[in-house]
Amino acid sequence: MTKYYRYDYQPHEYDDAEGELFIRTFTTVKKTPKGAWVVEQPYGIKKRFILDNATKKYACPEIDQALTSLIARKKRQIGILTYQLRDAQHALELAERLQNSNGLSHQCRDEENTMKTNSLKFAILTAAAMSQHLSIDKFIAMNPRRASYNPGEMALYSKGNSGVCQARRAAKTRRNIRVRSKK
Repeated sequence: MTKYYRYDYQPHEYDDAEGELFIRTFTTVKKTPKGAWVVEQPYGIKKRFILDNATKKYACPEIDQALTSLIARKKRQIGILTYQLRDAQHALELAERLQNSNGLSHQCRDEENTMKTNSLKFAILTAAAMSQHLSIDKFIAMNPRRASYNPGEMALYSKGNSGVCQARRAAKTRRNIRVRSKK
């Protein structure tokens, strides 16, 4: 049986002391021409596939490769978190600058533009939902990437039912076009 290894880091949860490195050992369950199925010792509950010629492997056949893999993972994690920290600091700086400059007129203008944009998004999503004969909530549940807002808030932004009526007309027109083209 071939063994695979993976180094991990476990921080201490309750105090500020440094965490510790530990090594996890995996045994091969099945060898294939492209890689191996492994399970962790001593538990062996979840099987994982490790591709032999992959650049990033979950576990490595040698301990020194596993240590190199941990170093690469932690360098990447530091890079990602550094970028997120810089982004958060920049957002905080912009917000504090806006707060200190009393940019209320700028803020009101932005709210009006947001309401117009959200009204348009609502009409487009309503048309898409109606074309599939779904309610908006079901459509958003099935297509979470298409909607990045709260549907309850969007109902407030659409002035009356004008957005809904326009969306229904657009969906109806598309349905008629599809029906005519099928004949």
